Amino acid sequence: MYLTEGVSSMDNDNSQVKPILPNMPSGRSSQYSATDYRRYFCQQGMTLHDLYNRLKMYDPYAQFHADENSAQDPICLHSHSYYELIYCLQTVGVSYLVGPQHYFPQKGDLICILPGVSHRPLFSEGMSGSFRRIVFNLNTE
Repeated sequence: MYLTEGVSSMDNDNSQVKPILPNMPSGRSSQYSATDYRRYFCQQGMTLHDLYNRLKMYDPYAQFHADENSAQDPICLHSHSYYELIYCLQTVGVSYLVGPQHYFPQKGDLICILPGVSHRPLFSEGMSGSFRRIVFNLNTE
């Protein structure tokens, strides 16, 4: 969802999306796998850290999506130019780093991250489950 901007309802061809990052292949985000994106960004000389820090909102006010990660699919330390609220659905073996603070969220907790604050989930060694959440992004304007 973050990797491409949705086409406005005024566009005639809703099958195409605009890339957020220059030279990124356009098309429906579902036609590319996470491996395809990682390979593409590596070819462009970018790291996952660069990608997370360049993420932009596709809606001018607010957006949300479900997300899931595991120890095998970690998220690097990153920040955004917008507010991020994380509603925790499954947190076994996960802690969360927000700025200098280390949190241990439980199912049903809400994590509020201010714009510009570095954050990431941290996974316990040998964790077999996943960190499931609903992420709300709110524009600062």
